[in-house]
Amino acid sequence: MLLLHFTADPDSELTREARGASREFPFLRRIETTFQKERLLNQASAHQARQRLTNLMARGQVPASAISGAGPDHWADDPEALLIEAYRCYRHSKRNHRSIREIERIFQRYILPVFGDVRVATIDRTAVTRLLDMIANNELRPAPVMARAVASQLSAFFSWTIARSPFLGENPCRLAARPPKPRPRTRILCDRELHVLWQILGQESMPWNAAIKLILLTGQRRGEVFDADWSEFDFNRRLWTIPARHSKNGREHRVPLSDLAIRLLGEIPRGVGPKLFPARGHPTRGASGFSKAMKRITAAVGAATDNTSNFTLQDLRRTVATGLQRLGVRLEVTECVLNHASGSRDGIVGIYQLYQFEDEKRVALEQWASELARIVDPSANDGCSQSGENQCR
Repeated sequence: MLLLHFTADPDSELTREARGASREFPFLRRIETTFQKERLLNQASAHQARQRLTNLMARGQVPASAISGAGPDHWADDPEALLIEAYRCYRHSKRNHRSIREIERIFQRYILPVFGDVRVATIDRTAVTRLLDMIANNELRPAPVMARAVASQLSAFFSWTIARSPFLGENPCRLAARPPKPRPRTRILCDRELHVLWQILGQESMPWNAAIKLILLTGQRRGEVFDADWSEFDFNRRLWTIPARHSKNGREHRVPLSDLAIRLLGEIPRGVGPKLFPARGHPTRGASGFSKAMKRITAAVGAATDNTSNFTLQDLRRTVATGLQRLGVRLEVTECVLNHASGSRDGIVGIYQLYQFEDEKRVALEQWASELARIVDPSANDGCSQSGENQCR
C-alpha cells in the first residue's frame, strides 16, 4: 500500500499546486482533506529527506548546492530520493525544450500532487495505473486522452531518471495499464457553422476573437498562434515565420499572410511585451485558458446551428485543410501550409525533397481567405453558396 502525502510546508510551491489541482479535479480532494492530519508526518519526512542529503554531502557524495536544488543530479545517488527532488533536476534539464510549459503543466496539475513526496524507487506500475485510472475514469470529468498524456510525460521522466540513478530498475510506465488510443477525429465545420462562428467571434474579447480567426485564416496550430511573438511577423514581406522552438515538429515554418490576415493583425492592440496574445498579467507569456473559452464558443455555435457536436481548435485546422483540398490545392502544398512532417513529406521524401512551395502556399492561403470571406460575409445567406458548398450534415 503506497502512502501518499504532501510536503511539510503548507505554503510551499508543491502544496499550493496540489491544493489548486484538488479544487479543479475532484479525485484529488481526498488528498487535500488529509492535509492537516498528515502535517506532522510530513514534517518528519521532510526532515529525514534533508538529513539524508546532509549525510551524503558529509561523505562527499553530494555537493552542498544540492540542498537548495541548484546543483546537478544530487538525487541520483540517494536511494531514498523523493520524486519532487528528481523532478527539479529533470525540469532544469528540459528548460530549453519547446514543450517545457506542457511538461510543467502536467507535472504540477496531475503528477506532483500525488507522487511529489513519494520515493521514486517505490513508484511501481500499480501506482501509475491507479493514477491513470483516476484521471481517465473520473466521474465528473473523465479525461482518457489526458491520462495518456500523463503516462507519456511520466514515462519520459522515468526513462531520464533510470539512466542517471543506479537504484532504479525498469520504467514502471511501460507495463502500466493506460486508456486505449482514441480514434482519430474527423470533425470539420460546415460553411454555415463557419459563418456563425465568425459572427460569434466578433462578440468575443481578446485574445479569443483574433486568435481563433487567425487559426481559421492560416491553419496553424493552437500553440503556434497563442505563443507567437510580434517579432515573427514581417508586414513588409507579408510573412509569418514560426521559429523552430515554437513549432511542433521543431522546424522553422514560413506562413504567407493574406490580405484578410494582415487586416486582422492590424486590429490587434500591441502591448508592452513581446507576445501577440499575452497572458493577463504576464506580458512575456502566451495566453492560456482555451478550454473555458472554447466551451463557451462551441455552445453558442451549437445553439445557433442546432448542432450539438462540439469542435476543438484542432478541428478548425482540419477544416482549413479540407477547405484547401476543396479549392483544388495540391496535397503537398496543403501539407506544407500545415507544416506536416508526415504524409507526402514522410520518409525519404522529407530528406531529399526540401522545396517549401512558398509561392504555392501564398496562392493557396489567398484563395482560402477569399473563400472564408465569402462564407462569413453577413450579407450572404447564412454563409451558404450556390455551388461547392461544404454542407452541414
